[in-house]
Amino acid sequence: MQVKLLKCLVDNIVVDISFETLGGLCTVAFLESIDRHIQGNHLFKRSVILVSKHHKIVCAARGLFCPDFCKRAL
Repeated sequence: MQVKLLKCLVDNIVVDISFETLGGLCTVAFLESIDRHIQGNHLFKRSVILVSKHHKIVCAARGLFCPDFCKRAL
């Protein structure tokens, strides 16, 4: 299955936006639910993004491939 992907550059940060994916929609709903539960000004979302980005940088520095399912496990 092909995923439609839009790559954007926002303040020198590459942002990937996918379209028509149920997994992405479920992830957004989950993150929003957790954020509302802990009432931390999007602390959970920001933490997940930070850990995901750090993991990607570490994998790239070591020449490792970092598939999406590994990041989802975080």
